[in-house]
Amino acid sequence: MKTIALMIGLTIFTILQSYSQDDPTIIGYKLNGNANTIHVWQDQNGHPDLSSFNFWENNYWFKVDKTETIDKVEYVRITIPSNLNYDSLTGKYLDPPHYSDPLNWKAHGWPDGVPIDSDDFNSWLWITKADFDKYKANYYGKITFQMVFSGLSIPFKYRPATGSHSGSILNGDINLGTFLGVRLGLLGNTGGISIGGTFGVSSLPMNSSNNSMVPAQSSQSISGFTYGGGIVFDWQKKFQIGIIKGYDHAVGDLSKTYIYQDKSWFALSLNYKFLDFGSQKAAAKQNISSDDKRKSK
Repeated sequence: MKTIALMIGLTIFTILQSYSQDDPTIIGYKLNGNANTIHVWQDQNGHPDLSSFNFWENNYWFKVDKTETIDKVEYVRITIPSNLNYDSLTGKYLDPPHYSDPLNWKAHGWPDGVPIDSDDFNSWLWITKADFDKYKANYYGKITFQMVFSGLSIPFKYRPATGSHSGSILNGDINLGTFLGVRLGLLGNTGGISIGGTFGVSSLPMNSSNNSMVPAQSSQSISGFTYGGGIVFDWQKKFQIGIIKGYDHAVGDLSKTYIYQDKSWFALSLNYKFLDFGSQKAAAKQNISSDDKRKSK
């Protein structure tokens, strides 16, 4: 079990060091440097409304939609997603109310040149492409955690040398079980790594080489339980393959002389999803505190 704990710990540490950022969300952009002096315009019928502007707020990350050229100036349409409209099951952002009914700066009587804030999340905004190209930085976001419950099958087990077996052996036992763990979404939740435990049933072949109570030249199978832990890799939650370290616990009289009783084995597993427990509460959100900047307008 120490090996499993070490493997899980190293995997978590490596992933968090590689991908951890401020906010858990899919890939987008941030603006760095002196980006808080950048002008931002609202959208009007799919075009930038150049009659009034606000300033950019450096803390926000955003996604790019399209570009447009007006009077030889190229603009980029962007949006600042929030968790309120993120569908964790599909990994996509739903169309929120702001897209069809955006907050109108001029209608509220706000002056030009104040910073944007959370009122502008989930709405179309425009910045110049020159500012975007100058200050943009890829933003990957913190990994999302999600409970998963899947089925598991193990066609072969690799057993290290033990007891009367001086060498390792590859067994083709019949193994069906379950996997319960925590999934860490990667690359915008397209792929993922799940870490957890396994439990299932197994049919264990017995012969004279692994059980002294079985006569020579004969064999039989007994039932048992299999348990352990490991790491499962998936792509789009469809193709799943795992690396498992486990143990077998046979039941019945023959289990008393079974040389692999509760001895470790290693295997590749094929998994298929039963359930995941993702929710919109656990999905992406902008981790920005409200500072009532709009009240100063």
